[in-house]
Amino acid sequence: MKHRGKIILAIFLGSGLVVCFLVFLLLVSIFSRSAPTVATNSILELKLEGDMPESGSDDPFLKL
Repeated sequence: MKHRGKIILAIFLGSGLVVCFLVFLLLVSIFSRSAPTVATNSILELKLEGDMPESGSDDPFLKL
């Protein structure tokens, strides 16, 4: 193999390694933040819109 071919092959292999390393870092950064952090004194606020139907209990013992 000529000297020029070796240089081109080294450039392709080096750039391939850099791309693989960057993809690995991207995957690690995506999966390391899988669970969001929730503060200790957090409050969940729900907004219910529209008509809410009144429903009774289906437990027959409560009707006695």
